[in-house]
Amino acid sequence: MQCLAALSTVYTVDWPFTFTAMLDVFSVINFDILSLTSTDCAFEQNFFDSLLLTLFLPVFAVVVLYYIYVHAFACKASRPKSRLVFKSQERRALTDRALRIFFWILLVSFPAASTKAMQHFKCIQLDEQVKWLDVDYRVRCGSASHFTHMLPAVLGILMYPIGVPLLLLCLVCQQRQHLNHPLVEERLGFLYSSYKKKYYYWEIVEIVRKLLLTSCIIFVGDGTSSQVLVGLLVSIVSLSLHLSLQPFAENTDDHIQTMSLSVLVLAHIAGLALKVNIATEDGYNKVVFDAVLVALPIVAFVAGLWLTVYESVLLPCRERKKNEASLRKALKKLTKITPIVDAGDGNDGDGGGDGESGAKEPEEKSISTKDTGDGDEKNTSVTTLRA
Repeated sequence: MQCLAALSTVYTVDWPFTFTAMLDVFSVINFDILSLTSTDCAFEQNFFDSLLLTLFLPVFAVVVLYYIYVHAFACKASRPKSRLVFKSQERRALTDRALRIFFWILLVSFPAASTKAMQHFKCIQLDEQVKWLDVDYRVRCGSASHFTHMLPAVLGILMYPIGVPLLLLCLVCQQRQHLNHPLVEERLGFLYSSYKKKYYYWEIVEIVRKLLLTSCIIFVGDGTSSQVLVGLLVSIVSLSLHLSLQPFAENTDDHIQTMSLSVLVLAHIAGLALKVNIATEDGYNKVVFDAVLVALPIVAFVAGLWLTVYESVLLPCRERKKNEASLRKALKKLTKITPIVDAGDGNDGDGGGDGESGAKEPEEKSISTKDTGDGDEKNTSVTTLRA
């Protein structure tokens, strides 16, 4: 969505009105605060005000949120605010929470901040001698104000387009052998937990893709069809890599990403068609074209929302009901009474006896015999066992 929301600002394309209005609504995803608040009516502002606010608002937000969280934790623990002395476990928990908040805000504000920092160096020549800032024609490139804000722009480039990907890549690669450790998951799990283990670095690939489509592309043939064509090629390569690798751990996330990248490819195709004046050559219906462009991201969003609800709510309920039915069936089989059959009943042996005689125990019989010989009397007892 962040790359889709940047289409109206990155490319010089005569997008349909409804589609442009929808992209302006999506600009909130790119952390573009000034475009949402319409502060032009309250006071006059230029590109430099927007640059400073976009670059340093995330840092200010992190400091404020951390301060609020620390004091809220102290109040919850009935600890005086003037004595914020925490135990080692509490300090580690606060540090982990602060790092997660900081990284999340960096990821959200990354596309807009990178674009603003690079736009400071994008100048166009309107006459033979003077160059003007492409995003604000009131600013002359090389003037005192433009040179004064050179340092924040350079810091912004070092911090966002270069610093954020390198920082996250170093952190993940450094802990790649301990990604299952609880402490590592607590701090960096949001970077790799959504992906398969062998694609633990894929979030950085996504960051680079967003950087190419929202920031770096402004220097590639600005305002020409080649710029849109390069964006289309980047989108097609990203979609092809995703379809071949399927890096997400959950199938639902893979499906949602496939739909998002497909919408982005179709939007670039539409932009390229508008750039080559398809309206003049083919006389297409603008209303239908606008409706199709608006419907594509809406359908993708609704389908992604349905897949999320289905995988997280409906499918577990269905599996739980299926398991309960299987459990009841197994318990019913276990509690069923099986009749015990006597081993001697109906047993017709070779001896021809009935069941009762077959159950008789062996009896003992003693036979006494007398043998007379040579005047000596001899008694012999013979014991035989008869079954």
